[in-house]
Amino acid sequence: DAQPNTVLLMEHEWKVLGQLCTVLKVLKDAMLFFSQGTPSLTMVIPAMDYIDEVFMTGILDQQCLDPAICVALTLGKRTLNKYYLLTDVSKLYQIAMVLHPLHKLEYFTWAKWEVACIDGAHDLIHDTYNLSYASHYIGNDTDLMSDHGASGSEVHLLRSMI
Repeated sequence: DAQPNTVLLMEHEWKVLGQLCTVLKVLKDAMLFFSQGTPSLTMVIPAMDYIDEVFMTGILDQQCLDPAICVALTLGKRTLNKYYLLTDVSKLYQIAMVLHPLHKLEYFTWAKWEVACIDGAHDLIHDTYNLSYASHYIGNDTDLMSDHGASGSEVHLLRSMI
């Protein structure tokens, strides 16, 4: 007894739409999170990790998800990986994650990086410091504060990280 211009969906189609809504909610939540302010690199990468994990779980859960949803997740993951792989070779990304107080090198372990790559991130921090900063005279904390506006605690934090 459908009214004119009414679209009727079969039970299977409603199920697929429900699965699609669940998947799209992850992307909506990420968009809303990042639209609240200016995201930093250390905010974006863990969010990409989470989206990647949700997509991978969905792809592997083929018994519960419609094949069309699995294909959509595979395509979405492929697109995400295209950009995600660029971060793996980015020195800025590695430095930002290692210097972030919540992440440090443990982030790469959590992200399942190979030990050699984690060691490479560690070496990158030391090499960058030695090349760009080690030769600069820091003097005492007061000199540094007046020259660069950094507090004494920031100076100690930087020194403890390297």
